[in-house]
Order: sequence, then C-alpha cells, then structure tokens
Amino acid sequence: MAKERKLVTFDWALKRLFRSKVNYDVLEDLLSALLKRAIKILGPLESEGNKEHKEDKFNRVALIVQTTEGEKIIIEFQASDEGDHLKRVKYGEAKVVTESIETRGVYAIIPKIISVSILFFDLGKGKDYIYKRQEDYYGVHNNERLELSALEQRAYETNKLYPSDVLPESYLINIPRFDENGTDMKDHIDQWIYFLKTEEVKPEFKSKGLERAEEVLSYMKLSPKDKSDYNAYEMAKSSQKSHLASARDLGEIAGEERGIAKGIHEMILNMHEMGISKDLIAQSAKMPLETVEKILASS
Repeated sequence: MAKERKLVTFDWALKRLFRSKVNYDVLEDLLSALLKRAIKILGPLESEGNKEHKEDKFNRVALIVQTTEGEKIIIEFQASDEGDHLKRVKYGEAKVVTESIETRGVYAIIPKIISVSILFFDLGKGKDYIYKRQEDYYGVHNNERLELSALEQRAYETNKLYPSDVLPESYLINIPRFDENGTDMKDHIDQWIYFLKTEEVKPEFKSKGLERAEEVLSYMKLSPKDKSDYNAYEMAKSSQKSHLASARDLGEIAGEERGIAKGIHEMILNMHEMGISKDLIAQSAKMPLETVEKILASS
C-alpha cells in the first residue's frame, strides 16, 4: 500500500503557495533563520525573473520577493546538478539590478540583492552545508576594510557602513550534505534544512514558522484544484526525471560502444603494422575481411 502523502514539496510551494500574502510568514521565518535578523516581506517582485519559463519548469523554481527594507531576495530551488549554477546566480542578480535601474535610472536606488540557492545536489567541494558570499573591499597592502564615506552613506542610507551593506550577497544551501541523523539541530536554520531534506517537522522543533510551514504544505488541506495541479506537477516531474535517466543511459551505452569500436580499430592497425595477414586479422577481430580492408584503407 502506498504511503499516504502528508506534505507537498517545497518547489511546488514556491511556485504556488508562497506567492500569497497569507503565507509570507513561512518564508520570513526561513529567511530570518538564514540571515540572522528579522525579515518582513512586502510581496513578490513584479519582475521578468518571477515569470515561469518552459525550460525551468521542473529543474529550477525561483521566487523573487521584496522586503520592507527595500531589499530584493531571490529564493531559488535547484533540483539537479548544473555546472554553471554560480553564473546563473550572478545572472539572476544582474537581471534584478537591470530591472531596478530601468525604472528610475539612478544608481543609488539599486536595492541590496540577496540570493538564496536551495540546492539538492553538491555544488563544489567542501564539508559545510551552508556557504555565504559577501563582497567587500580590502587594502592590497594593509588588508584594511574599506568603509563608506559620509557622502556615500547619505547617497545610500545612513545605516550602510561598508560596501557589503550595498553589494549583492548570496547563500548556497547544500541539502545533500546535511546529516539529518547526526547534526545537533539547536540552530533554527538547521531545523529548516532538516525540514527541507526530510519534509518532516519534529515535535521538539519550537519554531512557529516551521509549524506554519507544515500547515501550509499539508496535502490534505489543499483545495481540490490545488491537489490536482500538484499531482500533475509531480507526475510530470517524475516523467522528466525518467526521460533524463534514459537519455543518460543511452549516452553511456553509445559511449561504451564507441570506445569498443575505437579499441578494435586500433588493434587492427597494430596487427597490420606487425605484418599479420588481413585474413588472420579478420578472424581475430571477428569481422568480415571487407570491413578490415576498409579500416586499413581509411587509416
């Protein structure tokens, strides 16, 4: 008997449930746990980046939100490995910057951009499961951290003291590296990552945000239409995974066959150089004499 589904997946929730104002508190709790400060979401950004694109339908899901402090946060869910993911992060940041500057044409109003990648594959080499990129400037000769001048602070905001307060920052959350059995989950963000990996909220987790996440993601509480849409999405996602796996297997088989063919080709050439007759080469290679002659003639 199939196990009863309890929660919908986080990627589908990003596509549907978390775009609604009534569910902002769930994302606010996740972001506050990660960024170590209170986050209040104003709403999804009216952005080209928030539109669903056909090529990203299952493998990648992103939601761009704006905070009450004017920051723009890109929350991205990446299902499978992409060798150029870091450049995708930079592209996403640049796109939000471009869309911001096009509306006003003043550089000072470009918002602080924070990119959060929830990755279900291991990116890079390392042992940690959360990595942070924050940009600052340091003296080449004395390693002094550059501060913003009074004029620059006034141009941005008075509470901006360093370039890193203005420039983009990004976080990589490597879900597979998180040990849900061995990690001491006292930290709020660890509990969130446990939830993202297992789709389970432990009774000892005290976070109201996680309680709300469990409630929002409850499959049984979805409307009939949302249940139907979710089931169709998951079936399509499984079908896509199956197609990708089949394509990969066929590619490996083709590669092996090409490797075998290349090995036989080299063996025939080597035997010919050793003075072995074409008839004996054909017998050894288990192929017609005409094929051996064609291989020798083309080399």
